[in-house]
Amino acid sequence: MSMDPKARAHPSIVLSVHIEPLVRGRRVALLGDATTGLAERLGKAGARLLHAYDPDQARAAEALARAGNQKAQGSDSRLAAPPAPHITFAALGADLGVRDGAFDVVVIPDLSLFSDAGEILRRARRLVSPSGVAVVVAPNPEVEARLLATDGPAHAGALPGYYELYDLVSLQWSVVRMLGQAPFVGYTVADFAPEGEPSVAVDTSLLETTEQPEWFIAVGSERPVDLEAYALVQVPLETASIGEGGAKAAEAAEDRLALTEARARLALLTAEVEGFRERQRTEIREAEVRAQAAASMSARLSEFEAEIALRDARLKEVQSRAGDAHVRAERLSHQITDLEEELARQRDRATKLAKLLDDEKKSRTKAEMELGMIRNRPEIAGAKDRLQELSNELQEARARVAELTSERVPAVLAVPPPIPIRPAADQLAHTVEMTRQVDELETAVTDARRALAEVAMQRDQARRRVEELERAHETAMRERASHAAERTVLEKKLAALEAKCGALEAKCGALEVKCGALEATVQDLEKREAHHKQREADLEKLREEVDAAAVADLASAEALLRDRGRVIVSLQRDLLESERIGRELIEEVEALRVLVSSPGGSSGPPAGGGGPGIEVLTARLDTLAERSAKCEADYQAATWKIAQLERELAEARANSPGASGTHRDLEKALSAAREEVDALRRALEANEQQAFHLARAATEGAVLLHQVSGAPRS
Repeated sequence: MSMDPKARAHPSIVLSVHIEPLVRGRRVALLGDATTGLAERLGKAGARLLHAYDPDQARAAEALARAGNQKAQGSDSRLAAPPAPHITFAALGADLGVRDGAFDVVVIPDLSLFSDAGEILRRARRLVSPSGVAVVVAPNPEVEARLLATDGPAHAGALPGYYELYDLVSLQWSVVRMLGQAPFVGYTVADFAPEGEPSVAVDTSLLETTEQPEWFIAVGSERPVDLEAYALVQVPLETASIGEGGAKAAEAAEDRLALTEARARLALLTAEVEGFRERQRTEIREAEVRAQAAASMSARLSEFEAEIALRDARLKEVQSRAGDAHVRAERLSHQITDLEEELARQRDRATKLAKLLDDEKKSRTKAEMELGMIRNRPEIAGAKDRLQELSNELQEARARVAELTSERVPAVLAVPPPIPIRPAADQLAHTVEMTRQVDELETAVTDARRALAEVAMQRDQARRRVEELERAHETAMRERASHAAERTVLEKKLAALEAKCGALEAKCGALEVKCGALEATVQDLEKREAHHKQREADLEKLREEVDAAAVADLASAEALLRDRGRVIVSLQRDLLESERIGRELIEEVEALRVLVSSPGGSSGPPAGGGGPGIEVLTARLDTLAERSAKCEADYQAATWKIAQLERELAEARANSPGASGTHRDLEKALSAAREEVDALRRALEANEQQAFHLARAATEGAVLLHQVSGAPRS
C-alpha cells in the first residue's frame, strides 16, 4: 500500500535510528500509536520479534489493514519499511496474552497518549525482562512550534516535564539516562571530489542560542546502556514539507494522497463488505438449519399428535376395559363374599358333621360289638330279615349320597334329616356313608377354598391391572400435557424463526443495497485510480518529452554558448587590437603635440605633410567604429537569445516539475552566458570609451595638424 510521505513524517523516525543498536536481534514491544510507521522501522532495524499495542482499537485495526495491503502491494514511500512477518499489531487491553518479562526492549514513543503515565510505566516494567531496556518519550510541554508536527490524537493526559519524566521512570528502573531530541536545520557544504576521507565540521555560529528540545527521551534499565551521546540524524526533505516544486507537484501530491486514501478506504470497504457477506452467509446457513430443525420439529410434532391420538384411543379402550374389569371385580368380590359366608357355614356344618361322625363311630363300634354278640347268638337266623331291610336302607342311603354328590354344594347346604338310630348293621352302613360324605364335603371345601383363592388372585390381578391402567392414564395425560406445552413452545419458536427469517431477508435486502452502493463506490474508485494512473502515465510521458526537449535545448544552448564563446574570443582579439591601435594613435597624437609645441616647430613640414597621417587616423577610426557596431550587434543578438532561453526555461519548468536537474543545468548555463554577456558588455563599453577617446585624440590631432600646416613660416 503506497502512502504519502507526509503522512509518515513523525518525530519517532529519528528515535528508530538512534535506538537501532538496542533493538537489533531483540524482542521488542511498542506501546503507542501503531500508525506512525515506527513498528515497521524497528522491524527493519533488525528486531527479532515485535509486538505493537495501540490503546486505540481503530488505529490498531487500521495498522492491521495497512500491513495486509503492504504485504500484497509493497510500499513506494521513502520512509515506509516493508512489513516483516514477525510484527504483530493488537489493541492494548488488560490482558496482552504474554508472560511477565517477555520482551527485551519496551518503547513508548509518546507518553502523552496515556491518561495514567504511572500505570503504563508499571505495565512496561512488568513486560520488560530484568536485563532489558525501556525507552520512554514525552513531548516537551514548553515547546510551541515543532519541526515535525504530529497529526495524532489529542493528549490523553498531562504533559510531564523533564523532572517529572525522570521521577516517573526512576520509580521503575534504577538506572535512568535522559536524552533530548532537538531540531537541526541547515545545509551541507561538501566537496564533490575530495582527496581522502573528508572530515565533518558542524558550525553552529549562526545560532544565537541552542535549539530547545522538542522531545524528552528517558532510557531506563537496571544496568548502564551504551548509546551515542550526540548524534545528527538526517531526515528526507519532503518530510518537513520544504521546497515543494510548483503547482504541478502540489497537484500530483494531492492526487497521490487522494489515491492513497481511496485505496485505504477501498480496502476497508472491501473488508467490511466481505465481513457483511460472510455474516450474511452464516445467518442464511443458520436460518436454513433452523428451518430444517423447524420442519423436523413440525414432523415430530405431527408424529407426537398421531401418537397422542393413538394413546387417547388406547386409553379410552383401556378405560372401557377397566370399567368392565371393575364391574367384573365387583361381581367377583360379591361372589367371594358369598363364598366366604358359605364357607363359614360349611365349616360350621363340617364341625357338626365331625361331631356326628364321632358319634357315628362310637355307634359303629357299639354296633360292631353288638353284631358280634348277635352272631354268637342263636337268634341270628331271625335277624336275616332285619339285615335285608338294612341293606335296602343302605341302597337308599347310597342313592341319596349319589344325589348329594351330584348336587355338591347345594346337597351340602341342605340339612339332612336326622338319622334315626337304627340297628347295628344300619348304623354301620350309615357310618360308612357318612364317612364318605364327610370326605366329599372336605373335598368340596378344599375345592371351594381353591376357587376362592383363584378368585382372590383374579381380584388382585384386576386391581393391579386397574392401577396400571390408571397410572398409564395419568402418564398419558402428563405426556399429552407435555406434548401440548412442547407444541406451544415449538409453535412460538417457529413463529420467532419465521420473524427472524423475515428480518434476515430484510437485512439481506439492505445489505444487498449497501453492497450495490459499495460496489458502485469501488467501481468509481477504480475509475478514479485508473484516471490517476493514466494521468501519472501522461505526466511521465510529458516529463520524458520535456526531458528530451530540455536535453535538445541544452545541446543547442551549449552550441550557442560555444558560438558565443568564439564570438567573445574574437571580440577580445578585436578589443586587444583596438587597444593597440588606440595606444598607437595616442602615441602619434602625443608626438604631434610635442612637434607642435617644440621651438623648431616653425620649420615643420609643409602643409600637405599631415595629410597621410590624418587619413590613417580616419581609417583606423572607421575600423574601430565598424568593430564597435559589430560588437553592439552581437551584444543585441546575445540579449535576444538569452531572453529566448529564459522563456524556454520557464516553459520547460512549468511543463515538467520532475526535470529539476536539467533545469538547474540550464540555469547554470544561462548564468554563465549572462556573465559572459556582462563581460562582453563591459568590454564593449570600454571599447566605445576608448574609441571615443581615440576619436577625440584624432580630432585634436587633425586640428593641430591643420594649425601647423596653416601657420606662416618664419
